[in-house]
Amino acid sequence: MSTGCGAPVLSPADVPDPTGAPGDGWRPAPRRGDPLADVRVRPAGRGDLPGLVALVKRCSPDTLYRRFHGASGTPLQRELGRVAEPGTDHRSWVAVTGRCVRGTATLAWGRWGEVEVAFLVEDAWIRRGVGRALFRAVARAARRANLPDVVAWVQADNDRAVRFLRDVAPGAEVRFAGGGELKVTIPVPSPLASLAPLPPPASAPRRPAPAA
Repeated sequence: MSTGCGAPVLSPADVPDPTGAPGDGWRPAPRRGDPLADVRVRPAGRGDLPGLVALVKRCSPDTLYRRFHGASGTPLQRELGRVAEPGTDHRSWVAVTGRCVRGTATLAWGRWGEVEVAFLVEDAWIRRGVGRALFRAVARAARRANLPDVVAWVQADNDRAVRFLRDVAPGAEVRFAGGGELKVTIPVPSPLASLAPLPPPASAPRRPAPAA
């Protein structure tokens, strides 16, 4: 359970990650004392912009730096607007409890034709399975798009993000890309044959900020 948009009320202190393969609108199976019992992952939309702004205000400067690379003011507001506005070249998901956005993930076509992924999770909800739930929604969309892999760009000293990506995708390949960045290539499981692939955009957008 949670109180308003504050930190989760935990009992016990460490809650295991959920299991299963969620899709859009997936909700973890409730467990006694599990804060994830109230978390739902769904596609982001225009109505989520106020919640995304509030999420950013609850995140620490370090968490925001890891996700947005120091962007603030207008660039940050523009990125939040992009998260809340799905398009042919990108889509996003939010993890919510009630009306509170706890995290977000974005899948987007990069400038080099690669499909890139980025995550942001509220500090108080880190290591509670929110990032893992968002990753599963992203993975499902990648399978629908018949993608062989997706890419995350991570700061070279962001050990937490690297550990997270290796944990959710054991086959992930990490290599130094220069400029203080790591390129993490995440293989996507075999696509679902019954789902139509996502066509590439007419023009490639700018690269999204690296994973948190």
